[in-house]
Amino acid sequence: MAESVQVRLMSTVQSIAAYVQPYIGWIEQKLGTSYSNTLTLEKSTAPGDAAAEDLFAGASLYRRDTASWRALITAWELPPGLSPRIQLSHSRERQPGKAPITAWSLHWQECPIALRLEGSSGRLSK
Repeated sequence: MAESVQVRLMSTVQSIAAYVQPYIGWIEQKLGTSYSNTLTLEKSTAPGDAAAEDLFAGASLYRRDTASWRALITAWELPPGLSPRIQLSHSRERQPGKAPITAWSLHWQECPIALRLEGSSGRLSK
């Protein structure tokens, strides 16, 4: 018997909409507005990586480009009942004039996060 395979391609907008669908109520509650009033930004560095660093406070971490996010984020929160997924790997951090050190590299994965940014009047409880 021959098997058939279907491949369906989604636009980025459709993919994002499918991803956030289960969290729309939480997003609207956190923002105090409807999801249709939101804006999705794409940036090369992930703000969740800065939050992940908070979860591993005291660990030897490879500090990627999270300083700009750290300066902006005043609070963050996860949807209730959801555990974040963080990719953890060893890295060698090199600094001029010093021996390389082994550190953890963190990458936020597939979990929505609500951020309060400096100067915003968001509704986060933190």
